[in-house]
Amino acid sequence: MDFVFCFLLITGIYMMQRDFLSDHINKNSQANKYFFDYLFIYHLIFFVIYLIFAYINRSDSGEYYEKTLRQSNWADCWESGTVFVEFIAYPFINILGFSYESMMLLFSFFGFQGIAFFYISGNENIFNLPIKYGGFTVLELLFFLPNSHFWSSSLGKGSLMTLGIGLFFFGLSRFQKRIIPLLLGALLIYMIRVHILLAIIMALGIGSLFSFGNLKWYFKILIILVSIGGASFVMEDVLKVSGTETINILDDNTGVNRRAGELGKSNSGVDISNYNQGAKLFTFLFRPLFFDAPNAMGVVTSVEDVVYIYMAIQIILIGFVQILKWNGFVIIAFIALLIASIALAQVSGNLGIALRQKAQIMPLFFIVYAKVASLRYYKI
Repeated sequence: MDFVFCFLLITGIYMMQRDFLSDHINKNSQANKYFFDYLFIYHLIFFVIYLIFAYINRSDSGEYYEKTLRQSNWADCWESGTVFVEFIAYPFINILGFSYESMMLLFSFFGFQGIAFFYISGNENIFNLPIKYGGFTVLELLFFLPNSHFWSSSLGKGSLMTLGIGLFFFGLSRFQKRIIPLLLGALLIYMIRVHILLAIIMALGIGSLFSFGNLKWYFKILIILVSIGGASFVMEDVLKVSGTETINILDDNTGVNRRAGELGKSNSGVDISNYNQGAKLFTFLFRPLFFDAPNAMGVVTSVEDVVYIYMAIQIILIGFVQILKWNGFVIIAFIALLIASIALAQVSGNLGIALRQKAQIMPLFFIVYAKVASLRYYKI
């Protein structure tokens, strides 16, 4: 019965925000009023797929549910890292009595919200995209790629990180008006993966410096100062997480790499902890490919990774030539994608973990590619 209540709850919330979401559809799209409806239903399909996957295979979502159920004090869950998932889940499980299936649905809705906010932030900063298929531009089509939907459809860090990063960039897109979403997104990222917040803060400072006149000088100075202050604030926590005294994640003797070795011992894929730095980054972004796909899911993921490789080639060959035409938001998104990918590639440990973590930042890749596509088809 609680599952029906949860389904009605998230559907009701979606219907209330539908007009707001529709106002941010790409203005070139001929099917604009239906895009988020399709995206919502599409994400629910992946919730069902992931739920079946979790029944058949060992899933962290079950452990999160059981651990939260055993928690006797909500305040004890206020802690950065994995435990924070239990903090979010606690009132629904231990007060409202939500079942495992209901929690999976609820967290899947969190993931959908993150993907929706990612799309809006991209749409607000990319113009003149041509219609490609079914009334949708390339920006809308990219947000139907399955990997991000699948890994953000369960009880766990993936859905919350997708929501946090999506909220952060939604706030950043119009930061003068959206300070609350920006700060809320930053808080979620901080509480779950502080090193990713550091990567985004670094990207914010660097991107603002090289935003090629898209920001007024006093906004640049303000953002750079905030970035320096934010980086200083989270640095100590990053070092605690990494178990090292240096932020140099490329040093093979750091705690980051030792942590990657520990994760590589799990049974979720090819061990990448001993790869060199370039191989780690390529593996993180573009594998599995067909030669190392272990099952049908791996084959589907391989097809998507081939699309990613094509997109990367287009960005390198076309986008970099016209980088002076990128706006500040896209530059920040690109730098955040690059720094976060390098950081996550070091700690992923194995290909299975890399897949989950990659899904949380690939919407930034979609935004960057869509900007390149707009420059390719139109002289701006």
